[in-house]
Amino acid sequence: MQKLKALVNESSTNGSIEVREYSEKLSFSLIGTDPYQPNGRLQIRLYLPIWKNENVPKFELFRDRDEYWTKFFLKQFAEIWKISRPLYSNSDQLQTDREERQLP
Repeated sequence: MQKLKALVNESSTNGSIEVREYSEKLSFSLIGTDPYQPNGRLQIRLYLPIWKNENVPKFELFRDRDEYWTKFFLKQFAEIWKISRPLYSNSDQLQTDREERQLP
């Protein structure tokens, strides 16, 4: 967590970075490359409850080819993000919101 906090506080960072905490065990991870653009894509990794092998199942979705599933996973991510708790952010507004709610 200290490395993430240092990255968020790094002044040379372009754009915004936010780290959040979710209280449940996640069943997937998502890495997106321009996911809202027509040529966007997502890489999904599934975390199955009894998967004992280190090689977790993963697949790639392309917005133009797999629009339904791309939207499905983006909605899942958005819902998780919305109910998760902000920890660190380099956005002034997010920092202000966090302070008002008295989050660490």
